[in-house]
Amino acid sequence: MPRGHTRHTTLVVAVTVAVVVAGWAPVAAGARPTAEGTGGQIDTVTATDTPNHAATTAPPTTANGYLAAFRNLSDDPALSTYGELEVLRSRAVAAVQVGSFDDARSRRMRGVLAVLQNFSAAYESATAGDREESLTRANDTARALDRLRTAGGRDYAALAQLALDRFYRDRGDRLRTEARTAERTPTQLQLFRLAVRAYQRGGATDRFSSTSANLERLSAEYETDLSLLNRSVTTAAAFRSSCDDRCSDPQTAVRAFGLDVFDRYVEARAAVSGARQAASLSSEHQLTARLERARGLEEWGVGTLRALTIASVALIGGYTLLFALFGAVVMARLSRWGQDAKDATLGDILPREPLEVER
Repeated sequence: MPRGHTRHTTLVVAVTVAVVVAGWAPVAAGARPTAEGTGGQIDTVTATDTPNHAATTAPPTTANGYLAAFRNLSDDPALSTYGELEVLRSRAVAAVQVGSFDDARSRRMRGVLAVLQNFSAAYESATAGDREESLTRANDTARALDRLRTAGGRDYAALAQLALDRFYRDRGDRLRTEARTAERTPTQLQLFRLAVRAYQRGGATDRFSSTSANLERLSAEYETDLSLLNRSVTTAAAFRSSCDDRCSDPQTAVRAFGLDVFDRYVEARAAVSGARQAASLSSEHQLTARLERARGLEEWGVGTLRALTIASVALIGGYTLLFALFGAVVMARLSRWGQDAKDATLGDILPREPLEVER
């Protein structure tokens, strides 16, 4: 090989290494990236000490800005857990350092950064236990992927889609497990709904179908029990309103209702039965507020039923005594009438003239 050509090759390599080192050095030293590009603008990238760097004041506009932003995500736990995104980040780091940083590449890097940041936020929300927010940010990631594809980053988007689908499936599994162990039925329904959404977005067809079936079955059972619970509470509450303080003790009930106290007694039995059923259903579904109300109605109904029972027995006893006295008077008069009738017919039995006795 000619000596001049060798010197030229060596010079090109040296310049290339110098450019790469110049791009890495400011970030490694902790300094702000230098101005680059035709405008000479310096990017301002907001970085925090926490692993999640999803929030930025504005997307970068230069290669150095994107390089700093991508390196800022190097220790993000979301990317460590989902290796496809770490590969995506590494490819983006290499892409911003090779070739010219034109508008098309800037749009692609903006899309890649948006995907990584939204996914990081989704992962952080999931780790913090914010179920709704984690799926919301995952959906934001999906929309960012669509924009990345539009910007010509289909290869990048395909890689990120693998991680996002797996994240959705992982969230679905977690939500379904939580739903099965939840005690409150409304909480179970909410978790099953979220799991169904996650499985649907993650393409887990079998798990989506089985979880949807569980959701429909539980929802139907809950709606039936809730309707029965509401009717029972309404019946008990209506009886309490109509009875009010007049059923508080036997004497008051008798004075207020008279013979209608027997009808009140039947209504009280129905109200207590309904309140107990409502309390049982509320306890089964862990409906705390409804359980407290049902138990309050049950406690009041039991006391009222006791008072009405005593009032009913007292009325029965009173009327029985009255009928007994009336019967005794009637029997006495019948007995007297019988004696008078017997005395009245005594002359018809005895002879009116003296009898002669033969000797």
